[in-house]
Amino acid sequence: RARPRLRTQRMLLSTALALAVVVGAFAIERQIAASRNAAEASRNAAAADARAQAATTGLVAASDEALQSDWRLALLLAVEAYQLDDSPATRRGLLTALTNPRPIPTAVHTDPVGFQAVAVDEDRGLVVAKEPLGPIHVIDRDRGEPIGRPLPAPALFRVGGLDLHDRLIAAGGLETDGMTAVVYDLDSGAEVAALPGRAGEMAEVAFSPDGRSLAVTGVGRVRIFDVDTWTRTATLVTGDDEQLMSVAWHGDGSRLYAGGFEGTLLTWDLDRPAGRGTKLPSRRVALAVEPEPTPVTTIEPIDDLDMLAVAPFDPALYLVDADTLRVVEGPLLHDTFTFGVAVDAERDRI
Repeated sequence: RARPRLRTQRMLLSTALALAVVVGAFAIERQIAASRNAAEASRNAAAADARAQAATTGLVAASDEALQSDWRLALLLAVEAYQLDDSPATRRGLLTALTNPRPIPTAVHTDPVGFQAVAVDEDRGLVVAKEPLGPIHVIDRDRGEPIGRPLPAPALFRVGGLDLHDRLIAAGGLETDGMTAVVYDLDSGAEVAALPGRAGEMAEVAFSPDGRSLAVTGVGRVRIFDVDTWTRTATLVTGDDEQLMSVAWHGDGSRLYAGGFEGTLLTWDLDRPAGRGTKLPSRRVALAVEPEPTPVTTIEPIDDLDMLAVAPFDPALYLVDADTLRVVEGPLLHDTFTFGVAVDAERDRI
């Protein structure tokens, strides 16, 4: 009786061992398959990243090439690259596409010239226009003829990076040779100030209403300079590293506004003392962020109504309360990109 029982136990043990071997082999096979799948997924992800990087690089290169002939295509390619990969390279590519002008014929030059910024001195009857890579032209408004030699602005390219007050012309743009803004004397044509900036920084400029100060934007900051000594009197900071694309003063000089690359609108109260030499914004709102963040490129105060006309770089316009930054009306939609805004308060038109 013991022998059959022993045989039965041995058979059960053998069966259990065989089953354990089969289960173990199956588990090992599954582990191997999982490892293979993980390795394949990793390879696919790496390949996707490589394709995305190649696509981004190709889009940026294609955008640069398209700038020579088709500005709209160049801008679309640059936006696509930025959406694929939000990196310094694609941001700079998008900024280049945003600020590269379409060549237009002018009455002042025999060759096609792309003007990226224009300012008018009504009292003197002058028009000041800046090319993307310099120079700055001073033009007689009535005769359409240049006055004197062009001012040799460095390679500052930025839509709207130009402002006039009294005898001074200020121009801002992408950092070149350590500078982001230059100031010239309108009468003599002499350079009176070259304002430094950080590498890769871009500057928008605006004189204060009384002409005593110049605001210069950058990455996460606005610096205010005294126009007599060109010393920095204040630094207004955003608290992050958003590139500021536009700047404007309130009519009484008590407040400064700035628009950011990521669709942000900010304001600083200048009549309140700043601590430690810097000042955080008193208010900030995410204005142009849907469906994608869009650079706020234009801010035009409407002092009589205590409002701002604010335009991001898309077919939209907002009327914003100058104190609270609350949107009063908008977006007011149109059918093209916005490069600038002018307000006719007497006729209630924008």
